[in-house]
Amino acid sequence: TNSGLKERAGNFAVTVNGTETLYYVFQDGTPGFSISPDSYTVPSTGQTFAFPVEGNVKYEAVPDVDWMTVNSVQYDSTLLEDNHTYSKYMTSVVSLSIQANDGELREGHITLTGEDGVTTATITVEQIGSLVADYSRTFVRRSLAIRFTSTGCVNCPGMNHALEVAGENVPDHIVPMNLHTLALNGNTALAYYNCNAFIALFGVNNYPRGFVNYYGEIANNSNPSKMIDAFGGLAEEAVRELPSNTVIGGVTRLENDTVYADISIASKEAGLYALHAFLLEDGLVYYQLGGSEDYVHNNVIRIEMTDNLMGDNVSLEANGTYVTQLKVRVPSSVENTDNLHVVVYTTYNGTYTGSVANVLYGDFGAVVDNVVNIPINTLVNYAYED
Repeated sequence: TNSGLKERAGNFAVTVNGTETLYYVFQDGTPGFSISPDSYTVPSTGQTFAFPVEGNVKYEAVPDVDWMTVNSVQYDSTLLEDNHTYSKYMTSVVSLSIQANDGELREGHITLTGEDGVTTATITVEQIGSLVADYSRTFVRRSLAIRFTSTGCVNCPGMNHALEVAGENVPDHIVPMNLHTLALNGNTALAYYNCNAFIALFGVNNYPRGFVNYYGEIANNSNPSKMIDAFGGLAEEAVRELPSNTVIGGVTRLENDTVYADISIASKEAGLYALHAFLLEDGLVYYQLGGSEDYVHNNVIRIEMTDNLMGDNVSLEANGTYVTQLKVRVPSSVENTDNLHVVVYTTYNGTYTGSVANVLYGDFGAVVDNVVNIPINTLVNYAYED
């Protein structure tokens, strides 16, 4: 019995009077489909959307909602080992037309029914609606924590641990980003190629170095609790003293070799801001001085997603919503696309000086108003403090 989807191949030879004839035997696979992923989240705009299917049965694709229409199903078969017979195992692409969604998040399903009338599969499609902000509520105030690091930095694991603990102590209020440099024999597999621009912006001359919201600088400290309190204290201070004017939501998706981020920014008051977005990766296992041979590096910046390295200028309206789509090809440095996520934040011109201990407040020309982390193929809605 062949329990797989693909044919199994064998051959035998018959020789008569010195002439050999080769015969092929192909055993069909078990009828079925291989679908991964089996669910998708798409933006609110009207669009054409396509998803892949692999299997050994041709099929009819039927949606269960009227806002999706199947345009076509295209098959692509390959030859078997005899270079003459087409494999029943084939890849196919289902193309859909999806209407714009002006309401809340909605869900539909595409049912695939094989020509044999027995083989079936279901694909789920979620469509983000127009995110609607409640301007009477206090937007959640998340703080951006940037850490400059290198695999050749003996003290970097200590600050990394402090930042992780601070994030646990102040849940949903700290979003970390790690910029790996080539200094101190840094690993090229982790390095962010535009890191020097940010080193120049913040005047970094040794590692590790942490910067929160573009104004709070945290240096290495032999007492881990002081770094934990500094990161957490800056986040709590921002909630109290710098409530955000903006809140960010959106959805990300990976199609072929491109990451798309459909971003919505709600603003209570009108103003000029810069929109920043970066593609990050978790779960990268590399040597770390002061750590181990198999140290796990998370929140590693891979590439920026905005046109301008230091953010794209946007003009926001009072009680308004700014919507944009960002996209970037997945760089060759990425090792596992399942571990990707997108960090998006807004800044405005200015500076801030507070009173958290073990923090050097500096003027770097901008203040982070708010930030959000969106895992790949995930929808994140607006969030509130209460």
